[in-house]
Amino acid sequence: MDTDEKKLSKTESKRKPRSEKSLCTFPKCGPVKALKEHVKKLAEENARLQQQLADRDARIEKLEAQLRNLRGDLFGASSEKSQPENLHLATKDGVTVEPPSDSADSSCAFPKKEKKKRGAQKGHRGHGRQIPKDLPLTEVIHEIPPEQKVCPHCGKPYRDLNLTEDSIEIDYEVGVILKKHVRRKAAKTCECLGPAIITAPKPPQLIPKGLFSLDFLVFTIVQKYFFQIPLNRQIRQWELEGLDIHAGTLTGCFQTIGAFLVPLYALLIETSRSETHWHVDETRWMVFAEKEGKQGYRWWLWTFVSKRATVFVLDPHRSKEVPQKFFGQTARGIINVDRYGAYCVLDGQMLRQLCWLH
Repeated sequence: MDTDEKKLSKTESKRKPRSEKSLCTFPKCGPVKALKEHVKKLAEENARLQQQLADRDARIEKLEAQLRNLRGDLFGASSEKSQPENLHLATKDGVTVEPPSDSADSSCAFPKKEKKKRGAQKGHRGHGRQIPKDLPLTEVIHEIPPEQKVCPHCGKPYRDLNLTEDSIEIDYEVGVILKKHVRRKAAKTCECLGPAIITAPKPPQLIPKGLFSLDFLVFTIVQKYFFQIPLNRQIRQWELEGLDIHAGTLTGCFQTIGAFLVPLYALLIETSRSETHWHVDETRWMVFAEKEGKQGYRWWLWTFVSKRATVFVLDPHRSKEVPQKFFGQTARGIINVDRYGAYCVLDGQMLRQLCWLH
């Protein structure tokens, strides 16, 4: 019996291992291909619908944000802290609008979200009032009025203490003043050659014997070219300060100052010529000044923009001589221009890149 069992255990099974069979014995059959195509279409449609849902959710979120802003503008509390609560009503087109009550249908209102307030939060220790240390300090002493320095009951006066209560505020002083230059004179006490009386030198002026000081003219230039405030508006500002200036006077000052800006303008042109890439364009510019040999008031404003400088050239003509004169014979590089034929004069010297917008 034992011998038979040993023989049986040593006998190997002649049955082959079971191979994994595909679900379909004909994977390339028509129904399977049709099902695969259908599954592929369903996956694409699912992706498209998911994208539509994402776009819809984003649009809903944007509209909700806009609605919250509009509701805040319309029903928001007043910024005046001293105003009574019963006067915190928004008005639109003269009609008083009551804010929505809490008892309104909650289905029509959006859920309230906790929004973090701007500025210091509750519990923040703070850093105190920041007092600028670089500004000049002017002390203003306030005396107690005489009628308040007596006792209201017995009439005895108060005695002064060497104590004060100080507070600081930031102030801004604007004013036009007349500056009088008093120059001392001295006479010599010897018999040597030379002037008998000498006078202290006068501070330098941008315009000799001019009406305005250097600081006044510099301030006017900054107002006009940096802050873009026209001269007529500046004249109205001076009128509020009690100074009456004629427009022709300021215009004459600017014409005189223009001579001092010529070297700076030449330096800007030289800097622009040293570049290798420019954007160039021209536009008509009305100049109501008569010029010999020219009819009408139409001039042309040329703009040459590079990385380091922007140069404007005002010329009575729209000819090819303007860009040719500006770039000279040494400038080389790329210019972005439109199809205006005047720029063809730079072929061979510049590589023209035409503007797609034009």
